[in-house]
Amino acid sequence: MKNVNVLALDLGTHTGYAVRLRSGVVFSGDAKFNVKKGKLTAERWSSFRTWLTYMINTWNINVVVYEEVRRHTATQAAHVYGGFKALLEMTCAHHDVEYFGLEVKTIKKHATGHGNANKEEMIEAAARYLKQFGSQDLQIKSDDQADALHILHLVLTRGDV
Repeated sequence: MKNVNVLALDLGTHTGYAVRLRSGVVFSGDAKFNVKKGKLTAERWSSFRTWLTYMINTWNINVVVYEEVRRHTATQAAHVYGGFKALLEMTCAHHDVEYFGLEVKTIKKHATGHGNANKEEMIEAAARYLKQFGSQDLQIKSDDQADALHILHLVLTRGDV
């Protein structure tokens, strides 16, 4: 395992995140980038970029790994995901931070043993990881946070970072 600080992301309006610092400390949560009625969608993009920059700078992030969604059933979700992904790539490149994506099925199979797990299964499986991370204080509050924990666990287990 490389000696790096890692940020794992489940991109979306409710972005799940999990951070593993060089020291072994792990923390996670979710950040919300909702657009209030009557507000410009540019606020969503600006808020996400500001938040991601804060995470990179505050935690000295070396690698960002995210859930690579290749197919959306809803047009709006696809547009939002594309916006977040573009900003992630731009922000990481600007800060000279390595980044890469992992396919949804790969993450789900690692977490539950099958590639089509539902949200509840992903949350239950993430709760089991908390002990491995030595983070019994962590509470899983959303499926987005659970997905980010799975992404982090996968890259650490495989030795990708």
